[in-house]
Amino acid sequence: MSDDRLRQHLLDDLEALRQSLDRMARSEPALPVVDEVVEKRPASPLNPDNPFLSSDSLSELIRIRNEAEARAAEEQAELNFEESLDAVLTDNLEAAFNRWADEALADYLQLFERDLRRRLRNDFLRLLAEHKSQPRHGSD
Repeated sequence: MSDDRLRQHLLDDLEALRQSLDRMARSEPALPVVDEVVEKRPASPLNPDNPFLSSDSLSELIRIRNEAEARAAEEQAELNFEESLDAVLTDNLEAAFNRWADEALADYLQLFERDLRRRLRNDFLRLLAEHKSQPRHGSD
């Protein structure tokens, strides 16, 4: 197909499409555009900046949003309170553990020291007794 024939074929198709759209537009009622709806509808005197929401609707949406924000703030405050209680409890438990560990170590160190001193004393007395029971080499 030559370029001229292709161009003519395209123009014929576009013209047929335009005629079809014109017939459809004449046979069906036209849908209004937003500007036409806004111009025909009286603006609410309480909310002239928003013709699609009445002041009552807008007030209801604001009330719902405020309630949701208040609930979220309460839940966050409860969560923060629980986290702070957990932190306080954890700190108290850690402090109690450290005191218990210090006391237990002190008790075990005393027991260990007492047992070690007793063993060392017994070893010393045994060595001393062995030394005294051995004959002296130079006194014969």
